[in-house]
Amino acid sequence: MNRTLRIALIGGATFLVILLYGLGDTADPSTMALTGPYADDPYASYSDESTRLGDPQAAPRNASGQGQRVTIVDRGLQMPRGTQVVPAGWRLTQDLATDPNTARPVRTTLDLYGPRGEIVRSLGLAQYGQMMGTSFQQSWRQHVMQRFEGGLTDVSLGDLRRSEVLEGSRPFQQTAQKASGQGMRMEGLEAPLRARRAGQPVEGVVYIAHFVMDQFQAGLFQAAVVLSSPEHLEEAIRTNLAFQNSYEPNPAFEQRLEQLNQRVMQQQAAESRQRMAQSQAQHKQRMAANRAQFDAYQQVYRANQDAADMQMQSWQARQNSNDEMHRRTINSINETVDLYNNQTGETYYGAQSGYDSYWTDPTGNVVGTQGYDNPDVMRYNQATDLDDMYRQGGTGWGGNDGPDGW
Repeated sequence: MNRTLRIALIGGATFLVILLYGLGDTADPSTMALTGPYADDPYASYSDESTRLGDPQAAPRNASGQGQRVTIVDRGLQMPRGTQVVPAGWRLTQDLATDPNTARPVRTTLDLYGPRGEIVRSLGLAQYGQMMGTSFQQSWRQHVMQRFEGGLTDVSLGDLRRSEVLEGSRPFQQTAQKASGQGMRMEGLEAPLRARRAGQPVEGVVYIAHFVMDQFQAGLFQAAVVLSSPEHLEEAIRTNLAFQNSYEPNPAFEQRLEQLNQRVMQQQAAESRQRMAQSQAQHKQRMAANRAQFDAYQQVYRANQDAADMQMQSWQARQNSNDEMHRRTINSINETVDLYNNQTGETYYGAQSGYDSYWTDPTGNVVGTQGYDNPDVMRYNQATDLDDMYRQGGTGWGGNDGPDGW
């Protein structure tokens, strides 16, 4: 995945965690490794076997008989995030942690358990994108069904639709406004659910908080489920909505999180400037080293051009040098390469780097391989890696119609 998209997804994940305090999340150990000062926190491995999704005996403990406002604590930053009202007879399980070095959410469990076996629980965070070969419609249903494994049986999911419950909640509206200010779009969706839990019928609603990054044709989403016996579902939905809307943020925590995010962005900007400066210096060194060979290159690359064309191309090359330097810098940051199809004269931008060779077919498909064997000699022709040619001492891309001199 390119670096820009990865940064955007990390920022999107932060927005979603802020949004879904009332819905909770279970951190995926494959994507959210425990690092930093809280890695040895015993809460990192917290589990409660009596409250598994598939356990009909998931009843509350320590119920006081009345609603109670409780403090939501961030164990990574070691400070309160805010407060929420736990409904009477319900129990809250929380385990939240933000990495103080990266501002990334590491542990984000905030689950509710009702007196009649109701459960409000997150089904985790997932991402999709064109570069990953996945779409939202493919991803959300597969993700939800996988998270139900071992907990529910005979699961039947309906179609997604706009969720007035989710989009009408105060946390969603606040987060959507923040996301819009960053050029990102939020939408709240829901789908009905029917299943069996320990042989008994249950019903529920799967909520999807969808974070869309149109510029990348990608996004991420967080799924949560409200699950109950059929006769108590509507009450469980209202209880969960009240729980979400009861959230009162701690201004000091929001300020601290904003400071951390700004620091991370400044670090990323500094790294980008440093890479660009290095790229410019390397470019100047190569230009100086190649200057003595300029006439020879002109004969190879401009053999079929007259003197007027040569002067025009030289002027155009100077005009395009800044664009070329920018292109190489962006590719370095995004960990991508640009490819030239020698058969069709087309250029493919933003292919994933890390392969020894690249191959294209007449329909525009690109395949990268480790090694130099053609994956299908009847279909593919080897493409020219413009960035690799640049690294070997060439000047890479010099115009609008193909590599210099082609």
